[in-house]
Amino acid sequence: MAPLCYLRHRFPPEIIQHAIWLYLRFTLSYRDVEELLAERGLDISYKTVRRWVLKFGPTIARRLRRRALGRAIAGISARWWCGSPASECISGVGIVNLSRGGILLPSVARRFGAEKSLARL
Repeated sequence: MAPLCYLRHRFPPEIIQHAIWLYLRFTLSYRDVEELLAERGLDISYKTVRRWVLKFGPTIARRLRRRALGRAIAGISARWWCGSPASECISGVGIVNLSRGGILLPSVARRFGAEKSLARL
């Protein structure tokens, strides 16, 4: 994805990103963001914040979603069997890694939609 272009904007990218983050993260109104930035000594109109959110908001939100999704996929925390299901040796809470022989417990499998994979075992 191409980097965002902040050329021809009066304020530095950090301030623009912070204003957008405040609006998107805390579901504030544009005027609330204007007040928060005014408390920090920045004279920015709520109309300017609106323009920034409309211009840069979708791209920033998409990047944040991708980053959050990557973290969620990388480390699903659940109980898993070490060895075969017949051994009944359950390890503690750890990272599910099916490529190393770990098998999801039925309760966790239902939560992640993996009942079909358990039925084949």
